[in-house]
Amino acid sequence: MNDRERAVADCVAGVLGVAPAGPESSFFELGGNSISVIELLHQLEKTTGLTLSFKDVFEAPTVAAIAARLVSAPASTWPALSRGPSRDEYPATSSQTRIWVQDQRTSYNVLASTRWWPGTRSCAPASPRATAS
Repeated sequence: MNDRERAVADCVAGVLGVAPAGPESSFFELGGNSISVIELLHQLEKTTGLTLSFKDVFEAPTVAAIAARLVSAPASTWPALSRGPSRDEYPATSSQTRIWVQDQRTSYNVLASTRWWPGTRSCAPASPRATAS
């Protein structure tokens, strides 16, 4: 195995938890699925700085074929993310604000123990202490 194939094999082993037997080991035969392809693509991008597509892994699922596709793969165009400053409070997003406003305007049906007085449109608490005074 060359260096590029070794890098792909290490990424496959990291994602699947199973080391490939050789360059002709298939990602899917080792237990890979469509969700783990996403993880593999992320690991390959972190390790090599190159971007492969979902289609590339499905068309060429062996370690050697993935390594061969990396030769012509474009460099990653995603900017590196850095951690922002830590704060005690963060501003609410528009979705969070919308949910809060809806919550403030919503009246929930809270069951109360009440007794309707016959012949009137009013109700009084059913508690004898509330009516004793």
